Amino acid sequence: MLLSLSGRVLFEHAQQGLTILNQGVNQLPEESIEGELTITSTQAFIALWLMPRLQSFTEQYPCIQINASSSARFVDLKTINSGPKSTQLT
Repeated sequence: MLLSLSGRVLFEHAQQGLTILNQGVNQLPEESIEGELTITSTQAFIALWLMPRLQSFTEQYPCIQINASSSARFVDLKTINSGPKSTQLT
């Protein structure tokens, strides 16, 4: 694929902008990530995709408490704390 003149100009500026953003992000001090993460999904997604990845995630982010809830219905995350308790995985 060949870029048009306008495409090349846009590409060069976008590349410069992304480079500047990356430099800024790299200058930020590392911060500890902690808190609670609630994941609500189907049973199949939790069992087949999420569960195999949780150990790696919890090793990388040990200060994050993960709560997983499976449901076949839509769950309003704004009201989940007032509903039944989720299963705590960590």
